[in-house]
Amino acid sequence: MLAQAGGTQQVAVEAKPAMERARPSIVTFEARGLGQGLAVMIDAKGYFLAHRHGQTGNFAAQTLAGQSFQLKWIAEDEPSQLILLQAAGPLPPGVRPIRVVSPEALTQGKGLIVATAREAFRAEFVSSDRLGILNPSRRLLPLSEVQFQRQKPVNFGGALLLTEAGELAGILHAVLDPRQQQLRGGLLKGVAETAPGLQVGFSIDAAGLEHVIRGLLSPSHEVLRPSIGALCKDAEAENGALVVEVVPGSPAAEAGLRKGDVICELGGYTVHNQIDFARAMLRQPIGKTIDITILRDRVFKVLAIKIGKACD
Repeated sequence: MLAQAGGTQQVAVEAKPAMERARPSIVTFEARGLGQGLAVMIDAKGYFLAHRHGQTGNFAAQTLAGQSFQLKWIAEDEPSQLILLQAAGPLPPGVRPIRVVSPEALTQGKGLIVATAREAFRAEFVSSDRLGILNPSRRLLPLSEVQFQRQKPVNFGGALLLTEAGELAGILHAVLDPRQQQLRGGLLKGVAETAPGLQVGFSIDAAGLEHVIRGLLSPSHEVLRPSIGALCKDAEAENGALVVEVVPGSPAAEAGLRKGDVICELGGYTVHNQIDFARAMLRQPIGKTIDITILRDRVFKVLAIKIGKACD
């Protein structure tokens, strides 16, 4: 068991090695109206990452070894529901940044650890091919799915996802009742079949996590997301992403993209569906002009589109 503010964290046997490795990077804090939350150190300048939990201003934090200090709110990335915090004074001795897992290291069946302020237990990585909308931003984001066995359904939103090596793999946003197609806090597409008793949790995928951390740690503390101003869904008759809306005056409109076009390739990435489109968009540098291959009236065309900045 690991000591922490207000009690003891119940750590399952299989979770102990990962928790010991990650322990110097994890702190607890009082999450407004939700009891204790966890934050994880991501930078040597004293920056921490956490689920937002409605936090603003300064608040008390404590290491898992019981050392107290103050955290202050710096910035929020609304689409991912993640916030950047910073130590308001000197850090306690021994606190250090956590390593963030490489997206390529997360494969189906990989063992993970779900860590809350009260407990830590084993989970299994299922897929990063999920697509969800996390309220209130209504922005489409690639998500990772994990599954874990619990006796009663509990929403572990804000829990840390750790690899068995103690690396940060994500922060849970919500837990899904496997019998529903509704995410607590948003909408979800592509849920895997689950056995009775299993719960399904979701976080932004590892590539998205890296992107959010880079943006929050930038001088502006802003997470910039690329956009062309087109809304897509899975194409039913063709292999690709069907354009259902083009924003007037957007890069897509200026390039000649139309409602009803099917996007097959974007910036060198093959697009089979809506998820591929969202993931390919996230990989595009803002301001760069790329080629986009579309299918229109059974004829393939290539359009040049300049990547813009997403605006909520």
